[in-house]
Amino acid sequence: MPTPEQHTPVYSDPATWTEADVNAALETALWFDTNAGQLAGRYGGMHVAVLDKRIIDADREKQALFDRLDARGDAVPTARLIIRYVPGEDEPLSY
Repeated sequence: MPTPEQHTPVYSDPATWTEADVNAALETALWFDTNAGQLAGRYGGMHVAVLDKRIIDADREKQALFDRLDARGDAVPTARLIIRYVPGEDEPLSY
């Protein structure tokens, strides 16, 4: 169990995911990987939350992003959500 200083990131139990959830997350991950280079201008150096092929939130601090997503509660279907880091201009893209 996390201590008060630690944070458990946005998470849902994989046992509850449907096939539609998994397919949506995979499609979103593919969309992100295909468009990562174009996203660098706006989101470079940031962690992004991507849902249904669109960025719904972003922050340079991953923990701040997690905190905002957690605050949304069930409004964010975490089974379909992906979190990625977008490298800045001086950072190489890696897969």
